[in-house]
Amino acid sequence: MFQKNIASIYNMAESSLYSAILKGNFIERSNLTTRILFSFIFIAIFSQLVFSNFETSDTYGNNGYASISITSYIIILLSSMFLVFLNTIIHTESGSNATPFLRTISPELILIFIYLVWLISIYLKYYRHINLKKVPQRFFLYSNITNVVLLFQIFFFMIRFIVQNDSDISTSDIAIKGTLDKMNFVNYLIVFLNFLLILIQQIILDSFIVDIA
Repeated sequence: MFQKNIASIYNMAESSLYSAILKGNFIERSNLTTRILFSFIFIAIFSQLVFSNFETSDTYGNNGYASISITSYIIILLSSMFLVFLNTIIHTESGSNATPFLRTISPELILIFIYLVWLISIYLKYYRHINLKKVPQRFFLYSNITNVVLLFQIFFFMIRFIVQNDSDISTSDIAIKGTLDKMNFVNYLIVFLNFLLILIQQIILDSFIVDIA
């Protein structure tokens, strides 16, 4: 009996909390939150491009190119995940017929997640080598190109995200559909290019670096 009462209280609290989230200011201010999250993403990329090439006086390899890159990628990853969470709640509240998660997630976002996790794993594995710049110089060239391509990749995701989640935009419109088809083709090329660039970085680090004390 006691356990049933506890379970009943828990379910009521959970239901009340969920309703409060759906009906609160969190939903009302979702557009502003979305803009802020997109701003975090682009600021993180630009910060990585600008500050990662600065020379540091750290001789132990604790700070430098790798640490800045990892921080930027984590910010992008977390911001993207929160975008999915936020818009899933919004679509749940709006009573959309489509599954909220499927309306929010997209192949572009999944690939961005995969690429970011891949890059983070590379930079963590060779953290000190990269910070001390004990790696071939062409690695940094491919890394910077990857970040520029990633910027375009996120830009295309942002456009698709807005189109899918803005009820005022009709994807059945011939002009809009034609533009989206062209953008999708370009995006596929960018995604493939980024895959090659990240793979080249992996090969360079796996094959051409030496051990450091």
